[in-house]
Amino acid sequence: MKESPADALKALLLGACVLRPESACRLARIEGSRSYVYEVFVDDDTESRFVAKMSNRAEIRALEAMARDGIVGVARVVVSDLSTDPAMLIMPSYPGEHGQFGSMPSRAIDTLARIHVHFANEGHLGGFDDLSIDELFGWAFGDMSIYEPGLVAKMDSIRDAIDVFRSMIERLPRTLVHWDMHPDNVLASGDDAVIIDWEHASVGPPLIDLTNMIDWGSRGFRTYAERIEYYSGRPFDWVEKRQEFDWCAAMTTIRYMWVPARGGNQSRASEMADAVIRHLDRLC
Repeated sequence: MKESPADALKALLLGACVLRPESACRLARIEGSRSYVYEVFVDDDTESRFVAKMSNRAEIRALEAMARDGIVGVARVVVSDLSTDPAMLIMPSYPGEHGQFGSMPSRAIDTLARIHVHFANEGHLGGFDDLSIDELFGWAFGDMSIYEPGLVAKMDSIRDAIDVFRSMIERLPRTLVHWDMHPDNVLASGDDAVIIDWEHASVGPPLIDLTNMIDWGSRGFRTYAERIEYYSGRPFDWVEKRQEFDWCAAMTTIRYMWVPARGGNQSRASEMADAVIRHLDRLC
């Protein structure tokens, strides 16, 4: 008889010694999630105790590395299973509301700054893949039929600049990055915040984790600069970081511009293409 998902999760939790053998588990899928994500209720709990999700080696390795090095403010691994396909991750159920575009909780900014400084040491980056420009361009340009004719010319000019992006990444700083920072991946509760969903954890320029949520020179960005100075003990180089920000902002916008286009919002996709072109103009 095939084991039920609830029984399989219970077995993992028992193996991690966080559940009593007589306990019962109930699952409730979190609607709207892109992959299968479940709230896990134990016995008669009215609030979920854990969250179980499909994961991958990059996420589990990143979370375990950050826990090992004492970094807080990210999801904690209760137990994981890499023998399944896809891998399974169980973490605590965190309270809070999702973030919003245009701002990021100060605690999340501090967490990112600490991660970016800590993992800037190449010795901490073993086992993580480099951010893939070709993969990113594949998301944006893999299906050109989603863009209206007036937008295709802009998209072609952006695609022709791929060599500019490739040549520049070699000169940018490297660290561990989340590489999918958007409001749904930040849970804020009071003064606390937890960054979740590290499935795209990669090695890349640190500002790639900021450009989808906060603007250059904004209060949030200045907070990040202050925390970088605090953790690194070095001045924040605003001139050098301006170029990195433009590169990262262009790449982040390219990554997500297919979303409004596929949803029928061509004007928003066109605005995003214009923003990429402005960043390119500053880079060139």
